[in-house]
Amino acid sequence: MSIKNNVLFQKLELRQFCTYRFIFGISYSFMIPIIPLFLDSIGITTVMIGTIMSLYGVSKTLAQILFGRVSDYIGDKKL
Repeated sequence: MSIKNNVLFQKLELRQFCTYRFIFGISYSFMIPIIPLFLDSIGITTVMIGTIMSLYGVSKTLAQILFGRVSDYIGDKKL
């Protein structure tokens, strides 16, 4: 399979989406260490900071399970 035949290089929307996800992931990685410091500076307790930070992971996991089932029910879309 040649790289020019790769669907990533043929579909502009897919390239844009992958670029968006890459930039979002990098920016989120930069923010993770700063969020607890900010929350501490406004007076939130350490336990609450831990709870707030863990809610992201828990909600993401639950959403992936839910939308995975929805995706399996709907089926694949041909590219």
